[in-house]
Amino acid sequence: MKRISSNIFTFLYVIIIPFLLLDVYKSRTTSLTYFHISSREIAVWSIILLIFLRIFSNQLLNTKIAKLNTYFILPVTFILGVLLTIWDYFTPSNYVFSLTYLQYTQIFYISIFSAIVWFSNHPKKWFAKNYSKVLFFGSISYLIVAFIISLFPRDIFAKLSQEDHFIENTQVIILLLGAFWAFRLARHFVKSSKFHALLFLIATGAFIFIAGDEISWGQRILHLTTPTELTHINRQNEITVHNISFFEGYVGLSYMLIGLYGASAWIVQSFVPKLKKIPIAYYIPPWFCSIFFFSGFAYNFYTATHIDPFIGVWSESAELMLYSGMAFTMLSLLFWVNKKKTDNKIPQ
Repeated sequence: MKRISSNIFTFLYVIIIPFLLLDVYKSRTTSLTYFHISSREIAVWSIILLIFLRIFSNQLLNTKIAKLNTYFILPVTFILGVLLTIWDYFTPSNYVFSLTYLQYTQIFYISIFSAIVWFSNHPKKWFAKNYSKVLFFGSISYLIVAFIISLFPRDIFAKLSQEDHFIENTQVIILLLGAFWAFRLARHFVKSSKFHALLFLIATGAFIFIAGDEISWGQRILHLTTPTELTHINRQNEITVHNISFFEGYVGLSYMLIGLYGASAWIVQSFVPKLKKIPIAYYIPPWFCSIFFFSGFAYNFYTATHIDPFIGVWSESAELMLYSGMAFTMLSLLFWVNKKKTDNKIPQ
């Protein structure tokens, strides 16, 4: 079984790269035209599958393919994408494309996909040792990179923040991972504490529900029509709950409260050490997730107290940060309970 999963991991990688390359030269819709699915959608759902294969089977990418990804595909696509972006910044619109016929945004997609594969290909021992540093500095790095991209011309950041684009697709990946980690926690507690197991099972359902709502339950993918009754009350005319006029205000408020709690609860815990030894510790996000939560809080607090149309482009990034904080809290707790299980010191 492990051998098969390892082969699937490598096979998917080998198949996905050519699909992404199809949309690099001239048209970014080549794969959509001939295969009726965009390369971006293929990449997103393949990343989800690759990560789940990695978690379930603990298998790594084929050694030769891993080296090809690390030493060639990742650096070449990243450097090429940066150079084309800088060149495009200092020249008239479409000048770079008219000379090269290259879609540098698609090249960045390959670079991002390659980076995720490279990152997920590290051994589990490496993750267990360094995950707190990776999450803390990763949250800061995202904000810095996003800010730099927001300064680019031709609204590149705004396009990445649109429906069904990179940032929203990443949200879905994070939410589904959060659901998976929460479900594993529910399974962990099912024998020792039915109460904790139920709460984490509810969290699993919540992650799945939010992920479904973010992609309008597949409406745009399946070309579904919004029911007439929903068009009158949904701001975006979609099959979603969070855009219904009655719920919108409560969604922003709940995001603000979750963000504030996630960003500050660990401070309270640090002043009350006893909280680390009782079950409530299961529901206190660790300090290294605080930037994720604070970003979600800060955005929703600002938009609730200010009228600023320019800040709206950051809404998807704020949601991504908040969802990441919630999902990575599940992952961190999973590491924690597994360690406690090993030490036979799990508090009941």
